Amino acid sequence: MNLYCFVLFWIFGKKKMTGSEWKSAMVGAVLGSLLGGVFTYIASLKVMEEEIRVQAAREFVSRHYLPLAGLGLEFYALAKEKEPNFKLVYHCLENIEKSLDAFVKSGVILVLHRVDKKLASRILTFRIYLLKHKRELAPAYLTKEKIQYLEKKLQEITRPLFQLSIHRLGDEYRKIQEKPWFSK
Repeated sequence: MNLYCFVLFWIFGKKKMTGSEWKSAMVGAVLGSLLGGVFTYIASLKVMEEEIRVQAAREFVSRHYLPLAGLGLEFYALAKEKEPNFKLVYHCLENIEKSLDAFVKSGVILVLHRVDKKLASRILTFRIYLLKHKRELAPAYLTKEKIQYLEKKLQEITRPLFQLSIHRLGDEYRKIQEKPWFSK
């Protein structure tokens, strides 16, 4: 408000102003400052709303994306041992299965399908494999060959998953949230 008053006083200060001119100048300065404040408030609300949407999308995607990637690394470490502990491998496979279930049930798989269809189908195929062969993957039945096979399949998932960025998945999630579910 002080800036508006200063500008008005500088413009009209060269001539002598009457009382009504001063009043109209002050009213103009007050109205200008109020309108400027309202417009600034509206613009900052829009920016803040967009930032909240972006943050929510990234948080949603990272909540399901990062555990799957981390469990893949844990499985690699267990599989690379000379004599792998089959109980630890089985426990890791159970965690991977839970992570895949959360990945699919949360809807991140739909976001991923819009970004990379091949990777989404690989994840679903691996999930189905784990569900169908649950008994064969028990510690008593695990062999080094099965672990190597699972490691190869998991690498087909996690390598492309690491190449995707959370930002790209988050942006796609935001697009899905903004559009109706039936549009492409």
